[in-house]
Amino acid sequence: MQLCERSLRDWILERNTRPKEDPTDPDPYACVNMEHTFSILRTILEGVKYIHSKGILHRDLKPRNIFLHGLDCHVKIGDFGLACRDIIVDDHMQLPTSSHTSGSSHTTGVGTFVYASPEQLEGSHYDSKSDMYSVGMVALELFQPFGTEMERVQRLGELRQGKVPETLSERWPVLAKSICLLTSPDPSLRPSAAQLLQSELFSSTDMVICGLQRKVLEQEQEIVQLKRQISEMQSSQNAMQQTDLT
Repeated sequence: MQLCERSLRDWILERNTRPKEDPTDPDPYACVNMEHTFSILRTILEGVKYIHSKGILHRDLKPRNIFLHGLDCHVKIGDFGLACRDIIVDDHMQLPTSSHTSGSSHTTGVGTFVYASPEQLEGSHYDSKSDMYSVGMVALELFQPFGTEMERVQRLGELRQGKVPETLSERWPVLAKSICLLTSPDPSLRPSAAQLLQSELFSSTDMVICGLQRKVLEQEQEIVQLKRQISEMQSSQNAMQQTDLT
């Protein structure tokens, strides 16, 4: 078995708590590497697309069950326990479930409460679109940095009510739209992994614009550093001149 070094949950926590390069930068998304994070989301979707093509439902997709291996953060979806047996896993919490199973829809085996779709929690029939709901919840955590665990719980709870952070919508409107569709209470409105991979999310100008925004931000930071260096040099020269006069 290949060793998975860390979970996506660990990676997100590390990113969110990493000190900013510029502590004075007010941008809440300064810690989000847009290209890398979109790459992780794309690979997750490719993995979900594959398991769904094999007729498998994961039923417990969450950051703790997605693993990043190696320096290049190769993505692996793990913990298929609920895909193989009808039990409930939510750390120490259990939810009621029906024992009835029929065809390609299911009513048993609910994943972690925060990431589980409404139909899973209600014990009604569900299919691959339930996994896509979980993907939407994971996507928010990928792109929305949380300062505290309380903020994380609050934001994820708001998403379950159909609310995406305004700052996220302003920065990545196409991504925000996709997350809203993925977490729609109506499963029929949720895109499949295959549909999302072919959608405007990965072909829109969002990614181009964000790339340009990042370059502009880097240039602005370089300008700030240059101004600081010039100011320090001028202060040093002034100090030397005053020393010469005395």
